[in-house]
Amino acid sequence: MPDSVVEVPQYRHILCPVDESHGARRAVAHARGLAGDGATVHLLHVIDEDTRGETPALSSDELCIEAFEEDAHRRLRELAAEFASGDVDVVVRCARGLPHDEIGAYTEANDIDVIVMGAHGASPRSSAHAGGTIDRVARSARVPVLVV
Repeated sequence: MPDSVVEVPQYRHILCPVDESHGARRAVAHARGLAGDGATVHLLHVIDEDTRGETPALSSDELCIEAFEEDAHRRLRELAAEFASGDVDVVVRCARGLPHDEIGAYTEANDIDVIVMGAHGASPRSSAHAGGTIDRVARSARVPVLVV
Protein backbone atom coordinates (compact mmCIF):
# COMPACT_ATOMS: atom_id res chain seq x y z
CA MET A 1 0.00 0.00 0.00
CA PRO A 2 1.55 3.31 -1.03
CA ASP A 3 2.10 5.98 1.56
CA SER A 4 -0.29 8.85 1.08
CA VAL A 5 0.86 12.36 1.67
CA VAL A 6 -1.46 14.59 3.59
CA GLU A 7 -1.09 18.26 2.81
CA VAL A 8 -1.42 20.53 5.80
CA PRO A 9 -3.20 23.73 4.87
CA GLN A 10 -1.51 27.09 5.26
CA TYR A 11 -3.50 29.04 7.80
CA ARG A 12 -3.73 32.74 6.94
CA HIS A 13 -6.32 33.79 9.55
CA ILE A 14 -6.21 32.07 12.94
CA LEU A 15 -8.79 32.88 15.60
CA CYS A 16 -7.79 32.39 19.20
CA PRO A 17 -10.58 33.17 21.68
CA VAL A 18 -8.98 34.08 25.00
CA ASP A 19 -9.97 34.59 28.61
CA GLU A 20 -7.91 34.76 31.79
CA SER A 21 -7.31 31.00 31.94
CA HIS A 22 -4.11 28.99 31.60
CA GLY A 23 -5.77 27.09 28.74
CA ALA A 24 -6.10 30.32 26.79
CA ARG A 25 -2.37 30.99 27.20
CA ARG A 26 -1.61 27.52 25.80
CA ALA A 27 -3.96 28.23 22.90
CA VAL A 28 -2.14 31.49 22.12
CA ALA A 29 1.19 29.62 22.05
CA HIS A 30 -0.27 27.07 19.63
CA ALA A 31 -1.75 29.79 17.44
CA ARG A 32 1.66 31.48 17.32
CA GLY A 33 3.21 28.17 16.25
CA LEU A 34 0.62 27.64 13.49
CA ALA A 35 1.03 31.13 12.09
CA GLY A 36 3.39 31.28 9.15
CA ASP A 37 4.89 34.43 7.68
CA GLY A 38 2.19 36.84 6.66
CA ALA A 39 -0.53 35.16 8.71
CA THR A 40 -2.88 37.02 11.01
CA VAL A 41 -3.75 35.83 14.50
CA HIS A 42 -7.03 37.20 15.79
CA LEU A 43 -7.25 37.36 19.60
CA LEU A 44 -10.86 37.63 20.71
CA HIS A 45 -12.13 38.07 24.25
CA VAL A 46 -15.88 37.74 24.77
CA ILE A 47 -17.47 39.17 27.88
CA ASP A 48 -20.32 36.82 28.66
CA GLU A 49 -23.05 39.20 29.78
CA ASP A 50 -24.99 36.27 31.22
CA THR A 51 -22.32 35.61 33.87
CA ARG A 52 -20.83 39.09 34.32
CA GLY A 53 -22.14 42.21 35.88
CA GLU A 54 -25.11 40.78 37.74
CA THR A 55 -25.77 43.77 39.96
CA PRO A 56 -29.07 45.22 41.15
CA ALA A 57 -29.01 48.47 39.18
CA LEU A 58 -28.64 48.75 35.42
CA SER A 59 -26.06 51.53 35.71
CA SER A 60 -24.01 49.39 38.11
CA ASP A 61 -24.34 46.49 35.70
CA GLU A 62 -22.91 48.57 32.87
CA LEU A 63 -20.07 49.89 35.05
CA CYS A 64 -19.17 46.34 36.01
CA ILE A 65 -19.10 45.17 32.39
CA GLU A 66 -17.01 48.20 31.41
CA ALA A 67 -14.48 47.26 34.09
CA PHE A 68 -14.31 43.71 32.70
CA GLU A 69 -13.87 45.18 29.23
CA GLU A 70 -10.97 47.42 30.33
CA ASP A 71 -9.26 44.42 31.94
CA ALA A 72 -9.82 42.34 28.79
CA HIS A 73 -8.28 45.05 26.58
CA ARG A 74 -5.23 45.17 28.84
CA ARG A 75 -4.81 41.39 28.63
CA LEU A 76 -5.30 41.44 24.86
CA ARG A 77 -2.55 44.06 24.50
CA GLU A 78 -0.20 41.94 26.64
CA LEU A 79 -0.89 38.85 24.53
CA ALA A 80 -0.47 40.80 21.28
CA ALA A 81 2.92 42.04 22.48
CA GLU A 82 4.13 38.42 22.50
CA PHE A 83 3.89 38.48 18.69
CA ALA A 84 6.02 41.65 18.34
CA SER A 85 9.08 39.86 16.97
CA GLY A 86 7.91 38.09 13.87
CA ASP A 87 6.11 38.38 10.58
CA VAL A 88 2.66 37.69 12.03
CA ASP A 89 -0.04 40.33 12.23
CA VAL A 90 -2.22 40.40 15.33
CA VAL A 91 -5.75 41.72 15.58
CA VAL A 92 -7.34 42.14 19.01
CA ARG A 93 -11.04 42.46 19.66
CA CYS A 94 -13.26 42.49 22.71
CA ALA A 95 -16.94 41.64 22.26
CA ARG A 96 -19.99 41.28 24.46
CA GLY A 97 -22.51 38.48 24.23
CA LEU A 98 -22.66 34.71 24.32
CA PRO A 99 -19.13 33.44 23.67
CA HIS A 100 -20.04 30.73 21.15
CA ASP A 101 -22.26 33.14 19.18
CA GLU A 102 -19.60 35.85 19.11
CA ILE A 103 -16.87 33.37 18.11
CA GLY A 104 -19.06 32.06 15.29
CA ALA A 105 -19.95 35.53 14.05
CA TYR A 106 -16.31 36.66 14.17
CA THR A 107 -15.22 33.54 12.29
CA GLU A 108 -17.69 34.18 9.49
CA ALA A 109 -17.01 37.93 9.25
CA ASN A 110 -13.21 37.59 9.13
CA ASP A 111 -12.57 34.58 6.85
CA ILE A 112 -11.00 32.60 9.69
CA ASP A 113 -9.25 29.37 8.59
CA VAL A 114 -8.90 27.68 12.00
CA ILE A 115 -9.98 28.30 15.59
CA VAL A 116 -7.52 27.48 18.39
CA MET A 117 -9.07 27.22 21.88
CA GLY A 118 -7.84 26.27 25.32
CA ALA A 119 -9.38 23.08 26.71
CA HIS A 120 -10.36 24.69 29.99
CA GLY A 121 -11.65 28.22 30.12
CA ALA A 122 -12.20 30.56 33.03
CA SER A 123 -15.98 30.46 32.97
CA PRO A 124 -17.63 29.05 36.08
CA ARG A 125 -19.75 26.93 33.74
CA SER A 126 -16.68 25.09 32.46
CA SER A 127 -15.95 23.35 35.76
CA ALA A 128 -18.39 20.50 35.06
CA HIS A 129 -16.78 19.41 31.79
CA ALA A 130 -14.34 20.56 29.11
CA GLY A 131 -16.56 23.52 28.34
CA GLY A 132 -19.93 24.29 26.89
CA THR A 133 -18.43 27.02 24.72
CA ILE A 134 -15.90 24.62 23.21
CA ASP A 135 -18.62 22.06 22.51
CA ARG A 136 -20.86 24.61 20.82
CA VAL A 137 -18.05 26.13 18.76
CA ALA A 138 -16.76 22.72 17.64
CA ARG A 139 -20.23 21.59 16.58
CA SER A 140 -21.16 24.72 14.68
CA ALA A 141 -17.87 25.94 13.19
CA ARG A 142 -17.36 25.64 9.47
CA VAL A 143 -13.60 25.60 9.99
CA PRO A 144 -11.34 23.25 11.97
CA VAL A 145 -11.28 23.75 15.75
CA LEU A 146 -8.06 22.86 17.54
CA VAL A 147 -8.55 22.36 21.28
CA VAL A 148 -5.31 22.47 23.29
